[in-house]
Amino acid sequence: MDEGLPAENVSGLALDRSNQLWLATYDGLVRYQGFDFQHFNRANTPELAGNRFARVFSAPGDVGGVMVQLEDGRIGHLGENGYQVLSAADLDRAVPFNDKLWFICSGRRLLRSWDPDSGISTYDAAPFSAIATDHYGERLLIGTADGRVFELTDADDQPRLLLHIDSDRLVGLASGPEAELLVVAAQSLLQFGPSDGGLTLVHRLDLDQLQPRPIRAAWTERGWLLANLFSSTGFGPHMVSGSLVTPLPVPHATSPTADRSPVRIEWIDSVGRRWINDGLNLWRDGLLKYRAEERIVDFVVDPFDQIWLAQPRSGVRLLKQTAIEMHGASPGELADPNITFVSTLDDAILVGSWVELAQFEPATGRWTRLLDRAIRDVLPDSTGLLIAGHGLCLLEQPGSCRPIDDFPVPTDEVLLLHRDLEGVVWAGTDAGLFRRAGDSSWQQQAVHSATVRTALEDDAGRLIFGTNGHGLLVYRRDHGSTSPDRVIGLEQGLSSEFVRSLLHLDDGSVLVGTEDAGICLLDSGLNVDGCISQTAGLPHHSAHYLILDDDNRLWVNTNGGIYWVDVDALQAFLRGSVSITPDFYRLGQRHGLTSIEGNGGVYRAGARTADGRIWFPNQMGLVSIRPLVGRSVEQQSLATQLRVLNPAADESLHLSRHARHLEVELTAIALAEPENVQFRYRFSGEEAWNEVGHRRNLNFRDLKPGRHTLEVSSRYVNTPWPDAAQTLSFSAGYRLHEHPLLHGFGAFAGLLLMFAFWRVGQLRERRLEEEIQDRSRRLTIATEQVSSLSDAFRKVDIQHRTALQAVSRELKSALSAAMEPLMQQTKRTKKLRNLDVVQARTRTLEAMLEQVGTFTDSGQGSEEVADNAALTQSEQPEARIAQGDDRGSDEVSLLAQIRLEVLLHLADPDFSVDRLAHRLGMSRSVLYRQIKEFTQSSPAELIREIRLEEAINQLRETDHQVSCIAYATGFRSVSAFSRVFNRKMGMSPRQWRQQLAEQGS
Repeated sequence: MDEGLPAENVSGLALDRSNQLWLATYDGLVRYQGFDFQHFNRANTPELAGNRFARVFSAPGDVGGVMVQLEDGRIGHLGENGYQVLSAADLDRAVPFNDKLWFICSGRRLLRSWDPDSGISTYDAAPFSAIATDHYGERLLIGTADGRVFELTDADDQPRLLLHIDSDRLVGLASGPEAELLVVAAQSLLQFGPSDGGLTLVHRLDLDQLQPRPIRAAWTERGWLLANLFSSTGFGPHMVSGSLVTPLPVPHATSPTADRSPVRIEWIDSVGRRWINDGLNLWRDGLLKYRAEERIVDFVVDPFDQIWLAQPRSGVRLLKQTAIEMHGASPGELADPNITFVSTLDDAILVGSWVELAQFEPATGRWTRLLDRAIRDVLPDSTGLLIAGHGLCLLEQPGSCRPIDDFPVPTDEVLLLHRDLEGVVWAGTDAGLFRRAGDSSWQQQAVHSATVRTALEDDAGRLIFGTNGHGLLVYRRDHGSTSPDRVIGLEQGLSSEFVRSLLHLDDGSVLVGTEDAGICLLDSGLNVDGCISQTAGLPHHSAHYLILDDDNRLWVNTNGGIYWVDVDALQAFLRGSVSITPDFYRLGQRHGLTSIEGNGGVYRAGARTADGRIWFPNQMGLVSIRPLVGRSVEQQSLATQLRVLNPAADESLHLSRHARHLEVELTAIALAEPENVQFRYRFSGEEAWNEVGHRRNLNFRDLKPGRHTLEVSSRYVNTPWPDAAQTLSFSAGYRLHEHPLLHGFGAFAGLLLMFAFWRVGQLRERRLEEEIQDRSRRLTIATEQVSSLSDAFRKVDIQHRTALQAVSRELKSALSAAMEPLMQQTKRTKKLRNLDVVQARTRTLEAMLEQVGTFTDSGQGSEEVADNAALTQSEQPEARIAQGDDRGSDEVSLLAQIRLEVLLHLADPDFSVDRLAHRLGMSRSVLYRQIKEFTQSSPAELIREIRLEEAINQLRETDHQVSCIAYATGFRSVSAFSRVFNRKMGMSPRQWRQQLAEQGS
């Protein structure tokens, strides 16, 4: 009841056509969609005829919903359009068949059927007393009060007489796979077998008690099962074989008259398998699948192969065929189920812990203890098994392990034993890495001092060792050097130097699983392509062991459960070719793990057997994973449903112009793995989808006015998005200035105004053309006058230049004649002491005259001088403005910028430290240093603190649900928000809000 059930006693179960689970209780009906419970009773559905429901069936055809039967026998249909009362029938006299519900109505004992198209139909008026479905013959069996048995197939319009017996009223019918027939009369059992003439009575058995109610019966490999036979032992299940009637034990019977009967004893699942419930045991096709300790009232099997049980005082229990099984924790199996080592030996599994080495045979489930000793690794050798633990020994027969005398460190912890392709054995110990060439003695000096705990040998002849604190050591296989060829650590891009696992991929790349920083990818040249950690979406920071399955999925054992991811998608992300984080499918206690804390830290911390199963060590035993079982969930389509949470939205989904906000709850009918369902949405007119992950609430603020269509689709993690989507159509009201009529009037007025402007423009253009023509005439006259003046000026100019040239020549000749003696004089006298000055000035005067001649000869005018000046200016270098990187850090503090960025992306759970650094224009390391300097916190802690601060404000100032506040402030789940809040405030969000309310009151 703590999870939403209105009552602990469930009287019936059913799956409707969309795979929603329905529960009939004595306090109404409950619908479970995989995410939450929805309760229907007289309080919220007044048209219901009552609250005490005894039976529930899937509604026939495509009408949807369920058929329900109240405790007093009244039958009705509950669907999307509400509840419809149909008729009244006796309990155990209503069965679904051929897309109809068939029932024997109380009172006159008429046979009736109901389907959504034709409604209720009434058949022969004989007093019918028994009804059952024959799943073998695909027919309906009906018995009467005068001993007749009718059959009805999907091709018949009316029931056809099958046989007539001389007996009292019939109270039960059942059929077998070979056309056997069991007829239960009020005081006898008649067993018929097929014959040439139809059916022959094989055995008749008189009952010691008169049967007061209809009997539920079914054929089984062990005989006929009667669910509610009344005998001297009381009401309950009985097995009938020949003349032998055996009561089946069912606990919690307080008296012989106590009802210990199962309501449902037979179920045909979605793939045609037949399930039988005898009250305590569930059988599938004759094989025992589950044994209960409490009576099984009813059960259904969903398309995910999950079994839903209704048991007295226990509500509903879910039995899953999960991908995970746990072994070794039962009495007589493992002395200590906290194991660390798993490997294979032939067809068996070797398991090691701190106290023993054991062998598990998957085919038989048998455990065999081989050695009482702490085990870290095992390696087959020439005469036995090399056992690594405290030192090294050779196991030649169970219980006896001979110490290796020449092993260099006989008392140190040995974590790894590896034989390379050349036969060299390597041992990773606390004292370093040692090796043994073939069958010779061990080398006494350590190859390297690091603690090695995992190894890998690639196609390029390299040995790669993962160490505990020294990164990766790379050696050539020829063993020519005692020092590694390469060391790969933090400086080379590895996220951590504590390496726990290595995996070689087909393309030559290598996956590196670390102790505390996620997974890294090395290319074929052993260069780091990229790493992924929890901040980028990895489920856990540790990676104890890595295994690939047949579907190219990577399985990872961690301290936070087991997860898998498509290895191609992971490689693409780590290489940077895609920016979208791959989907991780996480398995935990819900999937069968007794403990989510996996073990490892040694070379062989996992194995894969020929049948495809994957084996991991765990704190609570040996984990067995069947990957194909996990695929069954992915093959199921999901039915997405939308529920509007707006209190202000009316029935037509019209949003008021003053409150154009929409809040939608997303649901997908997922009875299996609801936590691995993802959603996406888009509005009409948009091409791109918005993926929201596992969020189940959407909030849209300040929507545009008009009609909108919201499309939402869902999927399981790592499955393709479906083509179909669930749609929600709604409208948002217009404010006055937004109304289309106002816009139309404005557009019309705008057109009138534009026409007026156009007309005025035309008139202006006409006047302008006339003015242009007049100005053109005047310009033509002026041009002619200017041309005439130009010719006159040109003539005058030529005359002036000619005169100037002549004067220049005359002056130059006269100057030459007058000054030539002085220019040729070289000897200075007292009278000619200024000779140098005179000569210089003379040369200057000659040059000036030369320039005057050149000017007059070239005919250069003012236009050429101006052009030369402009060219000179254009060749000057342009002034440049230095653009500094100063962002105003003196004016706005770094913490204020960080707070602004986080608040701008508050609802985005994927707003990471990398994105914050990018928004601030700095590297991740610089951001880390500056924040550490100011706050002594990491960037991730600061982001989380800002989110938590805003969530506290919303808890204080609003009455929103805690889940809405968690998602609105960027937390990925309510549980994650509650953990952070509790760590900060010392109590849960609801407790804190309640305490705040009490203080305020």
